[in-house]
Amino acid sequence: MSTSASIDFVGKGTLQKELQRTIAAVCRDEVNTGVKSGGLSKEDQQDMAYKLYHGDVDNPDSMGYSEQFLNALGMWKCLFTEDIPDPQSNDPGLLLKRQYHRQEKEIKVHPDEAEAQINLALLSATFLKNRQMVSGRAIIDGGKLVMANVRIMLGILQHSIYQPYLASGSLPSGLEWDDYLEFLLDSFWKHQQAKKQKAEKDVENKPSPSAAAKKSDDDEEEKVEEDVFLEEVKQRPKSWFWTGFIAFAIFGPFVPADQDKKYQLKIFFTSDVDNDDASSKGGRSLLRKKKQEEDNKNLPNPKGFPLPIRPQVRQPQATSCGAQHMF
Repeated sequence: MSTSASIDFVGKGTLQKELQRTIAAVCRDEVNTGVKSGGLSKEDQQDMAYKLYHGDVDNPDSMGYSEQFLNALGMWKCLFTEDIPDPQSNDPGLLLKRQYHRQEKEIKVHPDEAEAQINLALLSATFLKNRQMVSGRAIIDGGKLVMANVRIMLGILQHSIYQPYLASGSLPSGLEWDDYLEFLLDSFWKHQQAKKQKAEKDVENKPSPSAAAKKSDDDEEEKVEEDVFLEEVKQRPKSWFWTGFIAFAIFGPFVPADQDKKYQLKIFFTSDVDNDDASSKGGRSLLRKKKQEEDNKNLPNPKGFPLPIRPQVRQPQATSCGAQHMF
């Protein structure tokens, strides 16, 4: 595959990555299940993620999640509005709902790259300017980026009007699906802006000696600038979304009416930390501790205490054309 020619897309690179990471989150969910049940090496995890995303080249009947997305199959159907297909222009009539892509322009599936819409090349390419197929490692990393923001949003929901309804998965009375989506966007926007403000204040609180001497003269000016900044952050751009927004919307604790709850992702509802997350949060010592705990399970039990029950191993398989995504 040529890696030189750029891909045109009306949604730009930000939306390309959001669509890819939405698919990557599903792949990561299955890979995570494989890690917990059977223990997969990093190479095995990346290979599994690649096959789940792109399909298995050794299996002609295999259909990866990217191709299922383009056909609005199963878990992906809720993202699209079905229009009348146009066989003459190869238009399948699948419009991505604006409530998810947030753009002014119409975004749809169209196999012809000249249309600059969603196609297999767009979902498969590493970047718009790099047609090399997105790697298994990039898929895993994309899923991690989604999960980092998912944990933040779950924390926000725990301190919101939605908290009492998380267990049931039903929205509070009087609120519509669009209300919930706006809450996801507004609350995360405010979270990011608050984080940005804190970072800026931390920098301001460490002035140089010369800046400290001048600070009293600039207090009023700084106050005006701060007020202007606070006014600006109140306005969230209509086209803005956070990384993982789509995945959280259709696979999270609340799902749209046209989505089956069986597609909710397990990794959105667990606090477990897998090996890759542990390496970034606790370093090598945490990994050694986790490995030691696993090794201890295999030791004899001289004191007669009951040993922990091993979980049943579920062999993960790449999704094929006729397979259902099971949870």
